[in-house]
Amino acid sequence: MGAEKILVVGLGSIARRHIANIRQLRPSTAIMVLRHREAVLPDAVAGQVEGVTTSVEDALAWRPDAVLITGPSSMHVASAIPFASCGAHILIEKPLSGGMDDVPLLLDACRQGGGVVMVAYNFRFSSSMRRFRQAASDGLAGSILHVRAEAGQYLPDWRPSTPYRESVSARRALGGGVLLELSHEIDYVRWLGGEVTSVSAQLGKLSDLDLDVEDTADLLLTFADGATGQLHVDMIQRKPARYCKVIGSEGTLRWDGITGEVLFDRPGGAGTEVLHSAGGEDRNEMYVEEMKHFFACCDGRAEPQASGRDGAKVLEIIEAARRSAQTGTRVTL
Repeated sequence: MGAEKILVVGLGSIARRHIANIRQLRPSTAIMVLRHREAVLPDAVAGQVEGVTTSVEDALAWRPDAVLITGPSSMHVASAIPFASCGAHILIEKPLSGGMDDVPLLLDACRQGGGVVMVAYNFRFSSSMRRFRQAASDGLAGSILHVRAEAGQYLPDWRPSTPYRESVSARRALGGGVLLELSHEIDYVRWLGGEVTSVSAQLGKLSDLDLDVEDTADLLLTFADGATGQLHVDMIQRKPARYCKVIGSEGTLRWDGITGEVLFDRPGGAGTEVLHSAGGEDRNEMYVEEMKHFFACCDGRAEPQASGRDGAKVLEIIEAARRSAQTGTRVTL
């Protein structure tokens, strides 16, 4: 079954981006929006969708082929299960859920319904990140010894049009906190380094922002092949940063997630090679590529790059990090 009828649950910025990209890729696809409260659709969206409903029953009766889950992570599983049980393909925004407790219910519903489930870790579809990972996988820097990543930005600057206190990021009840909000980094570090076998973590609220969640997290990771990892994520630094470094036995690979530049530092001071130029990437392109891949999965032409299992693995690492921070011990997965 393909994706001729798509239901979008929620209507935040990422939902609006997906709707525009679906219209670009498959103009004839019928799109319905499911919202949890009555509200007037923005004009730009109203012209792109067939309708809007606040009734799950009506949305189920519409029989969507695919469903995009874009609301708060605390509501992801409850929103997805009714449609997964009916066989719809599911694209669920990261993280898969706010915790592991309800994840088996969703994965079971997808298995029984027969649809695919894909987690929207969009950096897997960034041309610069793909080039970075390909270079690492090809052994350009030799064997991977260490992976180091950092991402951070001052929370009030993330979405200037929305008061940060009202955002999902700032509220524990909605699945906020920097570990869940910046779980992209956990996903791509695992994508680069392989399975994580142990975690040691320190979490904290270091800023004076009005939050009931952690705004800073530092993780030390061990991978199955013996390599190590270091990860820092925060919602406090005033100049945005997003980068990753792979230290190999034969050199070092560097990725800048802000500029899109990928560099290879050759061993012995032999110079630096530019593998991917800065400024050469349209930010929306990775979302377009992500949607193309989801359609290929719906059509039976591909398996999800970031599957439900991958999403669950990220949550397992997050829960291990929380246990480690609470107990002051390294946690084995």
